[in-house]
Amino acid sequence: MIMIFGEQPPVFSKSPNAPGSSRPAQSKPQSTPYPSSTGMSVAFPMPTPGGTAMYPNSTPSYNPNYNSNNNNTLSITDQHIRISLLSAVESRITDRALEFEQKSKAEEEVLRKTNEELQAGKQKLDRYMSDMERDCREMESNLTVLKEKSEQLKQSIEQMSWDSEKGGLDVDNAVTPTAPLYRQLLQAYAEESAVEDAIYYLGEGLRKGVIDLDTFLKHVREQSRKQFMLRALMQKCRQKAGLPPV
Repeated sequence: MIMIFGEQPPVFSKSPNAPGSSRPAQSKPQSTPYPSSTGMSVAFPMPTPGGTAMYPNSTPSYNPNYNSNNNNTLSITDQHIRISLLSAVESRITDRALEFEQKSKAEEEVLRKTNEELQAGKQKLDRYMSDMERDCREMESNLTVLKEKSEQLKQSIEQMSWDSEKGGLDVDNAVTPTAPLYRQLLQAYAEESAVEDAIYYLGEGLRKGVIDLDTFLKHVREQSRKQFMLRALMQKCRQKAGLPPV
């Protein structure tokens, strides 16, 4: 074993100037005091040229592809710039679209409220126009009636003037109605006015001490009953004649 390791050691040194693929120089056999055994089989195989050493290398291995990949990863390409620009433009357009949408909704709400106010104003104007048209029709009708009454008054004045020139005007016949219903109404009104005056003067006599309380109450009770009947008769006559109630 010692002779074999001495002649062909398994570890060999590599010169710094020699290429990595060259064979190590073979050492010459030296004479030893031990007998050489040429026919003995070698227990360990001989190292092959260019083989890897069995001992670990203390220097860490270097991967040249690592830095190149990092350089490729850290570099900014046109595609990255294009994607960044597209993202920025998309974000800007989205913001502007949202702003425009909110502004449009606000303007739409204002226009809707304005439309509602205009519609309400239109309804009021239509109602006012209808009222004015109705008032105009009533005024035209009243104007026509006034013209007719004015013509009747003119004719009555002419007739009275002609009667006065002819022989005088009878006042009683002028104020007395021709229809029985109106004559009854006029007579009831005159009697009711007389009763009211009588009640007033009865109160004045009681206040001045001309009549006593019993006499006042007796006559006032009679006149009040008569006044009530006359007013009921007047109301009934007005209903028959189609006159408004008093």
